[in-house]
Amino acid sequence: MIWANAVVWADNLVFGGFDDWRLPTLGPIAPPNFSTSLSNNATTDWGWAKTTTDGTDGGWRDGAGNPVSEMGHMFYVNLGNLGLCTPNDADPGSCITQTGSGLADTGLFDNLQSGVYWSRLERISSAWIFSFDNGGQGTSTKINERFAWAVRSGDVAAQVVPVPAAAWLLCSGVMVLLGLGRRARRHSALR
Repeated sequence: MIWANAVVWADNLVFGGFDDWRLPTLGPIAPPNFSTSLSNNATTDWGWAKTTTDGTDGGWRDGAGNPVSEMGHMFYVNLGNLGLCTPNDADPGSCITQTGSGLADTGLFDNLQSGVYWSRLERISSAWIFSFDNGGQGTSTKINERFAWAVRSGDVAAQVVPVPAAAWLLCSGVMVLLGLGRRARRHSALR
């Protein structure tokens, strides 16, 4: 969908009992401005980043080491995927293709597409995007059709009872009620 439709869709989404969904955010690595020159190691806001799965590095981070790109953090840190360009601190403007780059691991996501996703952040006639096919971050004209991924702050899984657990709780509750009913009938028959 185009960017404006993606924003409306995410803002109006009600799922899992939550209505505070939104498109993913990102911020500049060196506020207040975004650096739009290309880099292979996230030393600018445009290009690719390093991969890590221990959370100490990877994706785009500000000067204090805090992640500033939600989709970049998902791709490079949570999922451990490799960007198209090999990170090279000595030559951050180069792009030597990494073997195994792209969306190799989708984690627990059922429908994560190897494609371009919108972010919440607009930029005049464009908006920031993240490419799950190669790990790149940049901008796209807002009238292009891209994917949308709704996110929210907090841990949804910890706040929603999973269906198998809910079914188990329901069944165990029904069993208790049946047991209490039989016990009450047995006691009234003995009187």
